This record gives sequence, C-alpha cells and structure tokens, in this order.
Amino acid sequence: MKALFITIVLLIPHYALSAQWKEKSNTVIREQIKGSGISDKNFGIWVRKGEEVISFNGSDLFVPASLSKIPTALAFLDQFSMDKYFHTWVYKTGNISEGVLKGDLYLKGGGDPSFVNESMMMLISQLKRSDIKKIDGRIYVDESYFDQDYYSSGRQKRRVDRAYDAPVSALSFNWNSISIYVRPGKARGHKAKVYVDPPVPFVKIINKATTTSSSKTKLKVDRKLKGQSVEIIVSGEISKSKDEKAFFKSVGDAALWAGYNFKYFLNQLGVEYTGDIEKKVVPKTAEMIVEYDGWRMDRIVSAMSKFSNNFVAEMITKQLGIKNNAPGNIDDGLEKIVQFLKKKGWKDKNYEFVNPSGFTRENKMRAEDLGNLLYTSLNDFRVSPEFLSALPISGTDGTLKKRMRQVMKEKVRAKTGYLTGVVSLAGYLEPRGGGTPITFVFFYNGPYKNDWEVKALFDRILWKIYQQT
Repeated sequence: MKALFITIVLLIPHYALSAQWKEKSNTVIREQIKGSGISDKNFGIWVRKGEEVISFNGSDLFVPASLSKIPTALAFLDQFSMDKYFHTWVYKTGNISEGVLKGDLYLKGGGDPSFVNESMMMLISQLKRSDIKKIDGRIYVDESYFDQDYYSSGRQKRRVDRAYDAPVSALSFNWNSISIYVRPGKARGHKAKVYVDPPVPFVKIINKATTTSSSKTKLKVDRKLKGQSVEIIVSGEISKSKDEKAFFKSVGDAALWAGYNFKYFLNQLGVEYTGDIEKKVVPKTAEMIVEYDGWRMDRIVSAMSKFSNNFVAEMITKQLGIKNNAPGNIDDGLEKIVQFLKKKGWKDKNYEFVNPSGFTRENKMRAEDLGNLLYTSLNDFRVSPEFLSALPISGTDGTLKKRMRQVMKEKVRAKTGYLTGVVSLAGYLEPRGGGTPITFVFFYNGPYKNDWEVKALFDRILWKIYQQT
C-alpha cells in the first residue's frame, strides 16, 4: 500500500504540485491577515516558488523603510569587485629627526565606512614604522574625498542623536557613533559607573545616574554638541542586578571626531602629540607614509545589512557617486543605484528612491519589483554569494536574531525594515524539502498598536508557507 502511494505521488505532474502549493499558500496568507484583525489594504505581499507567484497588492506602492538597502547593496556589489578596498591615508610634511617629526601630520579619509578601533590601531602601527615617536608640528584632518554634506536631503528632516542618524564624512570613525556603557555602583544609592569607548577627552561625561535595588532600570542618555566636543548626560537609575547597558549616540563633526581619536590612539601607542586637531586639505607637497586598506567589499555589505546600518548605506552610496576624481556625493551615488534598477527593468512611474538607507518616507516601491530583483539576484553568481551571506539569519544574528528562534531558526535570510507605521521584511525562505529558496517580500504601511504584532504576523506567514513546501 505504501509503495502504491509513492507511485501515485510520482505520477502527479510537477505543475500540479506547484499549483497546489500556490493555492494553499495563498489561502494561508489571507487567513493569517484576516485573523490578525489588521486591514488587508495595508499589506503588500509577493512570494515566488519556482514559476509560481503569489501577489497580494503586489503592484501597489509602499514605503519600504530599510528594505531600501537591498537595491543599495546589490548596486554596490554590481559596481565594485571583491579586490577593491577603501583607504585611509597618513601624510607628513617636514623631516623626521631622532624620532621627532619636524612638521605636520595629516589624516585623510577615503570614504571607508569600516574604519573602527582595530583599523586605527593598525594604521598607527604602520605609522610607527616610519620611526615617528613625537610630532612637533600639528595634526590636521582631511575629509575632501567626499563633499561636506553630512546629512543627505533624502533623510528625514528632523535630526536626532541616535546612532542611526550619524553624519557621513569621507573621514569617519566607529560608524561616527559614541559607545556609552553604564554599570551599577557597588550598592544602592551609589553613583552608576559610566564608560566611553574609546575614552577620548573629546567626549565629556556628566553622570547623574544612581544605583537602585529595584529590578527595573530606567536610564536616560542625552547628547549635546558643545563646540568641537560632545557632552553626554546620563541620568536615571540602573538596577544593582544589571550587568551593563549600552547606548550609542551620533557625533557632530565627523572629521574632528576621527582626528581626536587619532590623537588619543597615537599617545596610547607611543607617539606623543599634545596639540589640537584642525581641518585642512593635504598639501600637494606632502609625503604619503601610510595607506591603510579597509574591509573587503562583502564584509562592508554585511555591516550594512546585518544591523541595518544607515551610515554604511550612505557611505557606500557616496562611493558609487565618485566620478572624474570629484568628491563623492549622495546625488550621483543615487543616480548609479537608479541606473542599476532601470537595468533590472524597474519603471520610473513605479518607484521613488531618494535615500539609500530607507531613513525616509519618500522612498516608495512595489513588492513585485523588489521580489523580482531578489529572485533574479539569487541566480547572479557575481553577487549572490556575498549578498546572501550579508542578510540577517532567523534566530541567529543581526536584526533577526530574536525572531523565529524555534522551528524556523536558520530557515530565513532576510532584510528587515522599520519606521513608525512601517514594518517590512524581504528575502529568502528555505523550503522544508530543500532545493531553491522561496523568495518573498512583505510590506506593511499603516497604523498598529504594537509593531511586534505585525512582525509576529509576518513570521507566522513564513511558517505557514514553509509548512506547504
């Protein structure tokens, strides 16, 4: 009897099985939306398995939020080869005599979004091989590789001090964000302990926070710009039972932030400098003594996609915009992304793309267009390995680390998106029986009580689709 059943299944045409999958999956998607009590008109859904496509408001325009980073990532991978690196340079004027530089030092940024603590230390290690132990002149920072527009016009207009609204400069450091860590004091009523990493004098800490015996932690961290420096005010209470709480705040002047960290690390690593930091373009007569290579292209895309980093999205867009040795700018970079989308068949009337990170409500796109882009990219050997590895993995890492942690762990690789009134998710689902991944795009634009309700709905829909495979 069992053998007969297997024979009957094998005789069922492939298109019939596909049709069954489409019909069942379409039904469960609609049932899940109806059961949520959320109006179906606010959803844009597109799912493809093989040649079968499910589209629910798929041709309507939606705000994608950070799903905008998908075209940005794919255009970037299409443009830059894996052996390309972004650089940070050090130049000097004058001569070195008995370990003392009788001249000036210049730190010039080449638009590397991956220039972080480790990068700074490696750069200075290379610098020390020039036998410089003390700088008798000045240190200058040069951010002329990009234009001076720290905040693109496509972003939301209101500036905030959160890391996701960090400025973009050709000379940047640690994502242009300050890392603040708060720990409880020794006993109830004691001052909390506040740390900045790196502990540069550029950042001044005002600690008003105390330790409480309560299990609840209520901390507030504010950032104020004070001339060239930054003031961080920490207030509230941290529970004695709490190990540590981290906060991330954007800086004001990106180049000076990098410069003062350069000064700090120089002194820490044995190169003495006590002066100030100023901005100045490297003179043509200066000698380059360090050319530091940033991360590989795939790692940069992963840094953007895994944690939805707006800063990286705009940095690589300015890199896309460089032409004829002119400073990189966001508009020329956006034009490169738009050209890429047109090459992929996107029509002008069917989308708006004014910001590469999605930190705007002006970006608009259709689920079917984004879905087709994902589907065709899956079979593009030049970009698919790096693009797939850069996506967050369900229940494992990035913005999906805490989602789908049970039966769907590692079954989904997808980009998340979120703004107030916007929840989105797009990527790939591994079929239960293996084989080619299912491509999906989920948009939601509209009111909700809690954003987690929409996220949970999307996760349930994926689970239901997975069960049909």
